[in-house]
Amino acid sequence: MSIFTRDVFASAASSPHGLNVGTVADPVRLTWREVHEQAKRMAGCLAARGIGRHGSVAVLAADAADVAPLAQAIWMRCAALTMLQQPTPRADLAVWLGDTLRAIRMIRADVVVVGEPFLMALDHLAAHGVAVCTVESMRGAAPIEPEDADEADIALRQLTSGSTGIPKAVEISHGNLAASTVAISAGLDIDVDRTAFRVVALQSEGAGTQRTVAFSLDTGDAIILGPDHPLTLTPGEHGPSPRLLVRHGLEAELARPVYYELAEIALAEGHEPPGVWSQGAFFPLEDGA
Repeated sequence: MSIFTRDVFASAASSPHGLNVGTVADPVRLTWREVHEQAKRMAGCLAARGIGRHGSVAVLAADAADVAPLAQAIWMRCAALTMLQQPTPRADLAVWLGDTLRAIRMIRADVVVVGEPFLMALDHLAAHGVAVCTVESMRGAAPIEPEDADEADIALRQLTSGSTGIPKAVEISHGNLAASTVAISAGLDIDVDRTAFRVVALQSEGAGTQRTVAFSLDTGDAIILGPDHPLTLTPGEHGPSPRLLVRHGLEAELARPVYYELAEIALAEGHEPPGVWSQGAFFPLEDGA
């Protein structure tokens, strides 16, 4: 499963946050668990329509209570989401409909999902041979579990306005979204838990500069310590916290037993400062070394 979808789905079980929707006079609070449960039902509807990996779903909706679970549902099916451009109050609706149809055909949408306040477009789109359904019709489907998206799978197709009159879209992969999330968090100094993973075991082969250390994550993935996946020490409440770079700026914290096992290797080899070699690179195990 991609990092992006894994973290989004994990929020349903652990995040204290949620989604505020409705109006100021009549606000509604949805927990991420509630959003996720709705998404599983919507994913069931998409699956019934035969939409899965490499599928294309266009969305014409404005309510966050519709868009949030629908986006998750599309990613559960490893399909790509495209948010269609919405008409402005002064737009010529005939022109807008023509532009929308061209965009739908360009992205080869398998279905267009329509929600408030755009239900008036439903019949017009259907009249042009577009497969359509409403957000509400998707909420009653039988829930299903997510499929495992790859990092290279397309998550979003972002339509661009351009100046040629020909619709275009930028394709954004799951890996792109994960990297973008990390970059935005760092740029805005958002306090997020960057230890998205935990190292639970290690294996070591060779000795000295010829050693190779492989770590097992709590997700079942294996990461080889080296220049692409370095080990660093981050100051923590109870002393330095050893972190392994996994990918897209996300890190894994070493479980204490794993760190002690790594320290035993370092002490046995007598390096100064204490540390270990792996894939031709040296990683010190002392803070400030």
